[in-house]
Amino acid sequence: MRSDRERLDDARAFIRHARAHLGAVDGQAFAGRPEAAHAVTYALVVIGEALGQVSPDIKSLAPTVPWRAIKDVRNRLVHAYWTIDLPIIAGMVAQELDPLDEALGDLTRRIEAPDR
Repeated sequence: MRSDRERLDDARAFIRHARAHLGAVDGQAFAGRPEAAHAVTYALVVIGEALGQVSPDIKSLAPTVPWRAIKDVRNRLVHAYWTIDLPIIAGMVAQELDPLDEALGDLTRRIEAPDR
């Protein structure tokens, strides 16, 4: 079983993968790159799965992280894959993953702090 720390690290690694595969293209160009689209959607599934398994105690330390929304995105990608709008996915990756990565980094540092 993976620890909360490992799950946070996994999520951050896949955030980096998603951003790298998106590159600097807009949503329409991204939709025309099926390999990149598959890589990014898989990364989002892993992010949602990893963060969905973080313990409630750790989640409570970062109330601004949209834990439920992240899991909801994962569920939609897995269970309603035919409804995926790739330009929306591209926009989400471009706009929301950097702040999420920063928040997860802060959370990781917080749980490692000796006074916790």
